[in-house]
Amino acid sequence: PRFASYTDYFDNVDNVDNDKYADTLILNTFKRLTEYTENSPVVLERDREIIVRSLRFMVPFMSILQNMYQAVQECREKGKYAANKWDSAAALFVGSIEDPVGSLRKNNGYLLYGLANKFCSEFNVCDGETSQVNEDVRMLWYSGSSELMAQSCDALEKTARTIEAKLLVPLIQGSLNVALTMSLERDFYTGKTLAEGYVYSQTVLPYVKSVDSDAANNIRKNLYYNPVSVPVPDGYLAVFKSFEIAVSKLAGVSCMRVGYISYLNDLSVCTDGYAKLRQSKTSMAVMQGMKPIFHAFIFAYFLSLIPL
Repeated sequence: PRFASYTDYFDNVDNVDNDKYADTLILNTFKRLTEYTENSPVVLERDREIIVRSLRFMVPFMSILQNMYQAVQECREKGKYAANKWDSAAALFVGSIEDPVGSLRKNNGYLLYGLANKFCSEFNVCDGETSQVNEDVRMLWYSGSSELMAQSCDALEKTARTIEAKLLVPLIQGSLNVALTMSLERDFYTGKTLAEGYVYSQTVLPYVKSVDSDAANNIRKNLYYNPVSVPVPDGYLAVFKSFEIAVSKLAGVSCMRVGYISYLNDLSVCTDGYAKLRQSKTSMAVMQGMKPIFHAFIFAYFLSLIPL
């Protein structure tokens, strides 16, 4: 469902006049490397990392969506490949080198699952050593498998859309992290950092543009990979603000799962601030926890009114 928005976005911003946006991006970057004449290690590193990170994040992202929604279609048509498509989507999310024992935890995987774990401590959204959003998605994969077995195709589509929204979280975190890094270390940025900011943001920007084109333009302006201009010219707060606007409009994307930067006064992309929203949710949780006590009190009160 999202492929057309990607081809439209890249056609408008990068003059890619076909439906192979990631393929074209990678091939054009390879071409730049073969024609490279400048003596700039930053440019060399940037282009190498654009290729690698596009293959790790941009390409698998769309492949996950393709396999998930093909599973939904197969479910509705009672095809025999629905489970295979669903499992393939999960495999493209996790990758093949994740270690259940945890010995690879510090460098765990090369795909979106690993990316979410990489940023969870930075944004204070770890559940133990695993990102909260990864735990969310893990349970959703299991839910989808159960829905396939029960032939609950509408429920499966709803689960797929929920996963789709959650896949954006590590890409948003990566974009914010790069904006912050390049703003605070303006004179020491690397080609790798430029490439990270470009690939993370470009993978999520078609979604941002669909809800707020100004926010998308501001993010692109600050995270584009041109090493000649000053990186993040408007500063990291402008990038955070643009993502705040977008996240508030993107269905299924929780600012609480994106998290906050504790050393910057809990800076987040939550409209009312992370601390205020967390306090509100904590208060609601306390109220929910008090309900059984309240019900017991009411029951005891009315019981005392019954004559013995």
